Amino acid sequence: MTPQHIHISGLKCDAVIGILAHEKSPPQPLVFDVEVTIDARAAIASDAIGDTLDYATLSEALIKEAQARPRELLERLHHELLMLIARQPNVCHASLRIYKPQALEHLGAVVSISGEWVAP
Repeated sequence: MTPQHIHISGLKCDAVIGILAHEKSPPQPLVFDVEVTIDARAAIASDAIGDTLDYATLSEALIKEAQARPRELLERLHHELLMLIARQPNVCHASLRIYKPQALEHLGAVVSISGEWVAP
């Protein structure tokens, strides 16, 4: 295997996430940092986008899924987005951090959740 790491940093979207009334409307900003390890052998040999992870398509899919429906817990959204990443072609490992900048803004802090997935 020829592993390569693709990083998507600072991907932004607005989504409904939270349990408190003020978190449910309007949507609040989220920021995603993604690292994906791919098996790059086919892409190296072919130089074709179809043989690698299309990071533009992945970014759009993450935003679409985050905005698809309201969620109460960041843990739930994180799991769903990480599984979306894991289903992409050639992915061997993925890590995702989601920042929720407004959650503790009044205290001058930023909340985030992170985790990873490794192919079996």
